[in-house]
Amino acid sequence: MSDVEFIKKLKRRNMMIQSGRGLSIGNWVQVWYQDRLSPPMFITDISNIVTLKITSKQYESFDCEIDDIRGIPLSPLFLLKNGFEERSDLGITHYVCKIDDYIIIVEFTLNGSSASVAITTEKDSFMLCQLENIDYIHQLQNICGLYGINKVFKFYK
Repeated sequence: MSDVEFIKKLKRRNMMIQSGRGLSIGNWVQVWYQDRLSPPMFITDISNIVTLKITSKQYESFDCEIDDIRGIPLSPLFLLKNGFEERSDLGITHYVCKIDDYIIIVEFTLNGSSASVAITTEKDSFMLCQLENIDYIHQLQNICGLYGINKVFKFYK
């Protein structure tokens, strides 16, 4: 594959991440049910309706409408519990995780409401993607998945 083809492929992936609802099997989400949010759950099947499984062993899978699904906000605490290291450079805090040959870097906005995510290769520091306005855990999961990064995010430790 030529360099031009490789760059075009990366741009297509970036456009896919930024478009649509972006729900995938294995994503962590919550459900709006009876005027409140459920505990964190993960998606086990997607068709016309979405099947979710709660993390507690006392509950079984159940189906819900896609409009009832809510993203779980991405937070520094979630990243730290999932193996990211907090680093500061020139007063800017970011969270870094090395997985296989990739480095994932997450940096939150000043008000903490959104994050930017960059993925580089460890070998030559080639920037594979840099995306802004990443608000939810499932968006980070999908970014990793699109680049073949086998990171299993856990909600409870």
